[in-house]
Amino acid sequence: MSRSFNSESDCSPSQIRALEFFSGIGAFSQAVLKRKAAPTLQVLKAFDQNEHANRVFSANYGHTPCSVNLDSISAAQISKGLSASASLWWMSPPCTPYSRRGKRKDVEDPRAVSFLHLLDLLPQFLPSFLFIENVEGLENTRMEEHLFECLEKSRYSFEKVALCPSQFGVPMLRPRLFYMAWLQPACIKLPPLKAVPESERKLAAYLEPSEPVVLLGQEELARYGNVLNIVDPEQPEARAICFTSGYFRCRKAAGSLLGGREPVRFFSPREILNLLGFSKSFVLPADLSLNAAYRLVGNSVDVRSIEYLLSGLMPEGAFT
Repeated sequence: MSRSFNSESDCSPSQIRALEFFSGIGAFSQAVLKRKAAPTLQVLKAFDQNEHANRVFSANYGHTPCSVNLDSISAAQISKGLSASASLWWMSPPCTPYSRRGKRKDVEDPRAVSFLHLLDLLPQFLPSFLFIENVEGLENTRMEEHLFECLEKSRYSFEKVALCPSQFGVPMLRPRLFYMAWLQPACIKLPPLKAVPESERKLAAYLEPSEPVVLLGQEELARYGNVLNIVDPEQPEARAICFTSGYFRCRKAAGSLLGGREPVRFFSPREILNLLGFSKSFVLPADLSLNAAYRLVGNSVDVRSIEYLLSGLMPEGAFT
């Protein structure tokens, strides 16, 4: 789906300054770090209220997100401390209001307020580029309809893209919707996705044999075994299903477990980060509890998908 207001375009911006809203552990900042080609991308500021997420972000990116309530953040708070305006906004708002596993209260869910509020503030800033990530359940909701109305009023061209790590050769199913919007004369042109041979999609390659493992007890296995997705990493067709922030705490539809020749165990937080495309240098603070680590990584975004979206701002063929 695409909507456009005029045909002028300049797809080679020299410098892009970004704001990362709902930053979490910084999947967008991670993608920016991993993309070293021109044009220059710089994350000026990030925003999140989760104390643990902000600690992780700070440990990896050298600055701490602003812990401001996005339900009521002011335009002045967004601009505070910035010497230049941001030309790109990244948003990954709460997905619970639209998740097919939830009550789907849509715009009436209190967790949708922050997203609605930022859309209200958008006309005061009008960044050249806007990216929004969420679950597939956002499609055909009142929130999506409101989003489109806001973009059209501000004269953005926009497009909706469905992406999954499996499209990049990763043995994990985590489908997400991404909304891309731009103001002319800027534009976003995504390159074709390259096919990845099945032979290269090996789940075992993402595992960390030296990592401490958390086993699933035999009693729990007997109780929940019929609803668990247990995969054998040695099987060539093995795929992990979408991890959630409830992984490790919830036994149903929260993510895959590893089985096969070994006792059934959970994926480690580091292994989930590997599947999401975070670099090996990305760290979780040593004193971060296991529960907090699982919540944070299970709630993050696929870095490869963000890299691919950013490639639409790059010269043709820059994404590899």
